[in-house]
Amino acid sequence: MFQTSHLNQGLSEASYTANATLVFVAPSDVLPRVMEKINNDIKPELLNGITDLDLGVWATPEGTMFVDGQYQLFKSECLFMIFSVLSTKDQRPNKGKDYEIAKWEEEVRKSLATKKAGPVTLTKQQEILVKQQLEKELKIRQRVREIHKHLVRGLHFIRSVIAANVEEMHGYMSQIITLLLDGALSRGSFLVGAMAFETYLVCFFSSSCILLFIHSLGPFSMYLRSIGWS
Repeated sequence: MFQTSHLNQGLSEASYTANATLVFVAPSDVLPRVMEKINNDIKPELLNGITDLDLGVWATPEGTMFVDGQYQLFKSECLFMIFSVLSTKDQRPNKGKDYEIAKWEEEVRKSLATKKAGPVTLTKQQEILVKQQLEKELKIRQRVREIHKHLVRGLHFIRSVIAANVEEMHGYMSQIITLLLDGALSRGSFLVGAMAFETYLVCFFSSSCILLFIHSLGPFSMYLRSIGWS
């Protein structure tokens, strides 16, 4: 059965079941059209064009910035302060000029940490920059959501045509496996998780894929015999 957790991203489960029935009843007419949809939904060049930034924005709730320069600066300063304290803990002088400098540095770090921990008041210019960044990330999120929706639908279509178990499917299996390996199982796996690999397993253990593998053994066995293997 199909994963119901992804069905709201595409068609209903009944629609995919109906698609499998149509492929079974009229494979010559329906299968080419479904394969066209699968090719449009699972485009390796589009999936592999998704950057780490795109994935980060897509996974961030709407209205929250993924790229937050102030937050990143704050984390860097905190790490620097922790490293500085740890590295000088056992080497800090107990008196003299160096002691006074070390004490002053510690006070500055504590003051900076206190300021960063408190609420941040943005200036007008900062508010404009935040708004622009949110708008930019909204467009990225919408684009990745659309790619995600098509990928989920394409994977369900693949499962439906495999479920039809028709002989005409043999000629398309190599194409489907290529789409999965180059797209869905590559960058696409970050969008749909295990669903891509589970779909690949459905294809791999189907009768069409097994026949494709058996047919490929013929030329391979001939090659082995040609080099002296029996």
